[in-house]
Amino acid sequence: MLDNFRAESVRDVAKEVKGLYPNVIIEASGVSKVFFLSHTCKSGVQQGIDDANMQFFMTEDVDIISRGSLTQGIISQKNFFV
Repeated sequence: MLDNFRAESVRDVAKEVKGLYPNVIIEASGVSKVFFLSHTCKSGVQQGIDDANMQFFMTEDVDIISRGSLTQGIISQKNFFV
């Protein structure tokens, strides 16, 4: 798992790892509260992989992309089983 990597680092590391271990499954999870810079995004604080930046993590060497935004922000029900 390439956890808390910037998109450009994910691409570079995934390519290197797949070159050494072609059968390994690589999962990318994105960055958390660090500065992000790409050719189409302005620099700023990035909060993980979302619809706006997922394309930058997609590469033939990454098999799975995790999006914390699917589960973050869910409001728990304190008295769910009452």
